[in-house]
Amino acid sequence: MKSNLILLTSVAVAALFSTAAFAQAKNFQGWSLGVNVESANTTTSPVGAASQSANSGSLSLQPQYTWALGSNLVLGAGLTIGMGNNKAGTFASGANETAVRARMSFDLQPGYAFSDSLLGYLKLSSAGATYELNRTGQPSESTTISGSSYGIGVRALVSKDVYIQAEYDTVRYDRVLGSALWDIGVDAKVFTLGLGMKF
Repeated sequence: MKSNLILLTSVAVAALFSTAAFAQAKNFQGWSLGVNVESANTTTSPVGAASQSANSGSLSLQPQYTWALGSNLVLGAGLTIGMGNNKAGTFASGANETAVRARMSFDLQPGYAFSDSLLGYLKLSSAGATYELNRTGQPSESTTISGSSYGIGVRALVSKDVYIQAEYDTVRYDRVLGSALWDIGVDAKVFTLGLGMKF
């Protein structure tokens, strides 16, 4: 009788802890929308000339759906939509200014719930944007660039439906080949702070 009681108690406790642990990942499951403030350092590396970089700030939107895959593991999938231009360097003694705009990436975010309110994650993305050159006294020119990025982040629930997050990403666009004007490489390092809501 005593052994049966111990066995039942052990099963009940294990089930309780299992349910509680699974709830950690479940807390992050579902649709979400984040608004991020970004600080970016973007570098242009032309062939035959010194690389130039510039710092800039902008906003981005981050719609996403997250699945709970077990007690602690999650997988998020969504978009990061950049708003505004990121400066990418100045050439010819300031006569030529470059920028990256219309930024968008498709993101996969595998993560681990450390508690019921704290999530750490990796971010793997396929990225695209428009690279623009503005020359004094001439019309602006632009070309499409694409590449990939990777990063790391942390998300903390401040209530059932509201979260804050911090993220650091390294973006590397494929080298643009063609005319001498577009024989360039572009990459960026981006730090973001965000506020979001789960639905």
